[in-house]
Amino acid sequence: MPEPRETPPEGGPTPEDARSPEPARRAVRRRRRRWPWVTLAVLVVAVLGLGAWLGTRVLTVKTELEAAQASVRSVQAGSGDTETAIRSIASHGAAAVAATQDPVWRAFESVPFVGDNLRAVRLASESLDALTGKLAVPALDAVSTESSTPVLSRIIPVLQSATPRITALSSEISAVQTSSSLVPQVRSGVDQVAGVLDTATPILQLVPGLLGADGAQNYLLVAMNNAEVSGLGGSAASQTLMEAKDGKLTILTQASSQDFEEKLLPNDVGLSDDMIEILGDVMFRRINASMSRPDFPTAATLLKSFWQRDIGKQQIDGVVAIDPIALSHILEATGPIEVGGKKATSENIVRLLLSDAYTLPDVANTSDAFFKAVALAVFQKVADGQFDLKKMVSAVQSGISGGSILFWSANADVQAQVATMRVGGVLPADNTDQTTIGVFFRDASNGSKIDYYMKSAVAAGASCTAAGTTDFTAKVTLHLDISQAAADKLPDYVKSGEWGSTKFLTDVFVYGPPGTEAGKTTLNDGDIGRRAREDLGRPVVKVSVPLKPGETRTITLHFNGTDGDYGPLEVRTTPMVSTTAVKLDDGACGR
Repeated sequence: MPEPRETPPEGGPTPEDARSPEPARRAVRRRRRRWPWVTLAVLVVAVLGLGAWLGTRVLTVKTELEAAQASVRSVQAGSGDTETAIRSIASHGAAAVAATQDPVWRAFESVPFVGDNLRAVRLASESLDALTGKLAVPALDAVSTESSTPVLSRIIPVLQSATPRITALSSEISAVQTSSSLVPQVRSGVDQVAGVLDTATPILQLVPGLLGADGAQNYLLVAMNNAEVSGLGGSAASQTLMEAKDGKLTILTQASSQDFEEKLLPNDVGLSDDMIEILGDVMFRRINASMSRPDFPTAATLLKSFWQRDIGKQQIDGVVAIDPIALSHILEATGPIEVGGKKATSENIVRLLLSDAYTLPDVANTSDAFFKAVALAVFQKVADGQFDLKKMVSAVQSGISGGSILFWSANADVQAQVATMRVGGVLPADNTDQTTIGVFFRDASNGSKIDYYMKSAVAAGASCTAAGTTDFTAKVTLHLDISQAAADKLPDYVKSGEWGSTKFLTDVFVYGPPGTEAGKTTLNDGDIGRRAREDLGRPVVKVSVPLKPGETRTITLHFNGTDGDYGPLEVRTTPMVSTTAVKLDDGACGR
């Protein structure tokens, strides 16, 4: 009986087909057509999975950075414990960095548009971690550790360890800032981080060397007396030569203004005959007047020359100037000091140095000695690490921003960086970033200390003229805030050497913006035409303002600018016992 014939499935190959190669080839082709769809589906699932994974990483970073930002705001507001907040910021920064180190994150940094944003967020996270976890926290640990090693010596290795990475991050952040792909939220955060790094990086690079990490450095520390104002600050009341070696500070020699001869120094600072005519040669004869020109490199050069001529031939690697206003901030960090049986605090140090000191017997010598004693006591606290680190950083920042702390370096490379900072005491050479008007005061009452009672205000403005130029104005008001009866009772050392208590004289030097020309000058609305000089690349007008006790006088000066490309208006002025009130009305052409 014949075997039943196998019926092929519908549409399937017949036995005859099996013997033919064509149906097999068609089946393979059908299977191949299905494979691309399978592969694509797998890729889609993989990409979606990686995207979801990346999303969780981004969310983690966002959460950590927002938590860190909240802690930063807490520190800025002065609420809570600063050290705890800094450690919290560091912890959040480290967690954010950990989330960005994922290979998936790094891979997506190559994706157009998205990649630049991811790279920017990663760099911002790494910057936060470097500034807090690698710098601030180790510095706090170094300060709080019980050790016989000077505190600054303990901080140097922390700076040296953290600075290279912070420097590299500064460059990387600057590069990613140029991307046009950054979304507003990311750009805002990156710009903030870039600002911090731009400020911190050059300082971190300089500090170890300045503290003597690469060899001993000698610094001349000058105490300025704001009761006798002089250009950049107060007269140079006392001087201390100190050594910094591997972070250890040592006082070598101290001197007062009484120890210097009143002999003419050569003009080695490039001051023109025109400027010597209005400044006088007193800054080359008396160390007290060395701050007359509003340019700290000039003052530092003169101070160094006075010292090496009259006190000693020691090498001087830098000059630091500081006034009682800055000391009041520093005492907030160190706490009170005891000097000559008096307790000096942040609240009373300005009065003690600039008023009470002149009631001491043999005032010419004892007041300078009091200045030296205060400088020594504060120096000892700082050298011994007896200060709150956060408050000290804030104190130094306040002193620098107010012009009460100034620094010059004999090292040309270091000085090139310092000159671009506020601490350098150098007026900007152009108007690109800021259009700066300088208003500086100098006591001209023949050695008085009356500026403890002087009140000052500056109203500066910029407006368009019909001719299309910019008119810059500076309205300067001086008020001698003491009655005649009270002035009569002042110690002779405070009164004018020429007019006693009946009249005092203040020289006002106004430096217009670079590229402008001086115009009309008035005193109490009366035209007193003054010939402008040129100094530091700026027009300069000098007006001598006589004041009786209780009197107020105002001068108004105009400077005309033909170049409409001016940065935001700012005013720099002499640090006064009573802070100068500054008002800006910035409406220059082209803005």
